[in-house]
Amino acid sequence: MFILIQCTYANVGSFAEEDVGRHGVTSAVGSANASRGLEVAVANLQEYCNELENRLLSRFDTASQRRELSTMAECAKILSQFNRGTSAMQHYVATRPMFIDVEIMNTDIQVVLGDDGPQADSSSIAEGLSILYKEIADTVRKEATTIMAVFPSPNEVMSILVQRVLEQRVTAILDKLLIRPSLASLPPIEEGGLLHYLRVLSVAYDKTKELAKELQSIGCGDLDIEG
Repeated sequence: MFILIQCTYANVGSFAEEDVGRHGVTSAVGSANASRGLEVAVANLQEYCNELENRLLSRFDTASQRRELSTMAECAKILSQFNRGTSAMQHYVATRPMFIDVEIMNTDIQVVLGDDGPQADSSSIAEGLSILYKEIADTVRKEATTIMAVFPSPNEVMSILVQRVLEQRVTAILDKLLIRPSLASLPPIEEGGLLHYLRVLSVAYDKTKELAKELQSIGCGDLDIEG
């Protein structure tokens, strides 16, 4: 049914032009009426497609909450006909708990910094990043299983997921860790001075590179781990 609607939507303009040509409609009034009729038809089809897409996304969400993979896959297959499924893929990733649960973000910071905050020593930060990044990799691995079973183009979904992980969760914690010191006013020696910042920077780089390699092995082969 959807393919029929899509074909009708794509060809309604050419059908109208052929019809005008066959009947020799040349008057300005006739052309204006035909143009308005075409615009109304296209608008109605677009409205119906938007409504259908929203209903399918809603059904997909319900199935996702119930872990009904077959229903999710059915919806995802149909939704792939809408803008190559971009809306469905982005919607799925955006609704993952790790991106919308504020408590998770707060826990990330606590795991890495503990009670010492930005002044935590580099070895403690390294251990915290290892724990956090392992949790992130495990979560992505679980999501990969669902994505592979549900989406017609799983690699595209994985790419969106990993990008979101790096941009949101990883960047959020690195922003807390790597507060660039001012050369005009260096950190006090008792707080580690500039050396402390450089040690944390080195640890963060190494651990984040390890995470990128792990994510690459899970299912994002085009991830640039050197960038």
